[in-house]
Amino acid sequence: MRDLWLKIIATGGTRLFTLLSGLVILTVIARWLGPAGRGAVGAAIGWATLFSTFGGLSLGQVAIYQATAQRGQAWLGKTLGSLLVLAGALSGLGWLVAAILYAATGGAVYGEIAALPLLIAFLNVPALIWDQYGSQLLLAVRQVGTYNRAQLVGRAAGLALIGVAAALGGGVPGMIAALVLAQWLISVQELRALLRVGDQPVRSDRATVAALLKGGMLLHLNAIGAFLFTSTDVLIINYYHGPGPTGYYQVAVDLLAALMVVPQAAATVLYSQGAELGPDALWGAQRKVLALVIAGMLAIASVAALCAPWVVPLVLGPSFNPSVGIFQLLLLTLAGSTLSTMMAPQWIGRGLFVQTSALTLAVGLANLAANLALVPRYGVSGAIWATVGSYGIAIITNGWMIVRCELAWRCQGQSLNENRGLW
Repeated sequence: MRDLWLKIIATGGTRLFTLLSGLVILTVIARWLGPAGRGAVGAAIGWATLFSTFGGLSLGQVAIYQATAQRGQAWLGKTLGSLLVLAGALSGLGWLVAAILYAATGGAVYGEIAALPLLIAFLNVPALIWDQYGSQLLLAVRQVGTYNRAQLVGRAAGLALIGVAAALGGGVPGMIAALVLAQWLISVQELRALLRVGDQPVRSDRATVAALLKGGMLLHLNAIGAFLFTSTDVLIINYYHGPGPTGYYQVAVDLLAALMVVPQAAATVLYSQGAELGPDALWGAQRKVLALVIAGMLAIASVAALCAPWVVPLVLGPSFNPSVGIFQLLLLTLAGSTLSTMMAPQWIGRGLFVQTSALTLAVGLANLAANLALVPRYGVSGAIWATVGSYGIAIITNGWMIVRCELAWRCQGQSLNENRGLW
């Protein structure tokens, strides 16, 4: 348990730096470009994230499940080679679809985003897809420290690049280019680390590709559902109300994401431990970590709600005052997002791909429908309450998983005690 907490603290330190660098980047972009410019950057990056999320097929999570199932076997070389081939093919397919959509609609499908910022943002698709794969493989081979270092270097580079873009007057395209280059640096470091770690030849294997794609088909609806209920709100606000309101909302979402540093650090370590121990053995420690982290996040939410009216205008400027109320209401989702983040290693570790996909897709579609119904009429307020409702459903579904994990863990403990009694 002590070793687990030390790893969480180390990973939390990396996440804290990511948090601070993200806040600095947010401040620079917001002050340099204003609400409309911040909205344009967020929307362009959002489209690239959409295509990488849909195009990645959740193969990174499938790979970490296969690593768990094949403990003690030689799996890394063929898995790494197969994922490299798939990342290239899926990135190319994503670019083709994006270009067809742009040509068919004259760019209207992307709202008010200009062509150049959109083009630069889409250069991020391969890096984002590989980050999905490389990060999970590093966790599977217990290289959490390597993963943390890649994040540190990438975020530090992002800070420097954003500063250069601002100094050169790069505007929206320059800011997006800085973010894209920083992400590429992270993904390249992950790949280099994996090539050094493995002592097996890196090659694409037809059976491995087939197994990855089969698992991806079962699990990928989960990623699509997650995107539908975490990211489509920004795109819908941008489409109906333009970059100004999008900027206010995006800032609030970014601030909320910054608070998730501890749950994400804990989940990162739990994925790595689960690949070694299996989900049932992991639960004994995870249940304690989960309780403490949720209690801590509720305390953080209370403090953040009280401080936001002073901190947000001070850091971002008075033009972002509308983001304060949005952020305070979105804090209602913090418990649900914490629970979803920290329970993911159990869903994936147990191979519950179909159940995970069905539940997450249902929540995502409900959120999408709520946003489409509410945002055109109520604007940002509609998106807020659609998000709050979606995370309420997530609390119920993850509560069911907690009960299942607890029962399985207790049954396993009882069985072990009975076996000890036989001896």
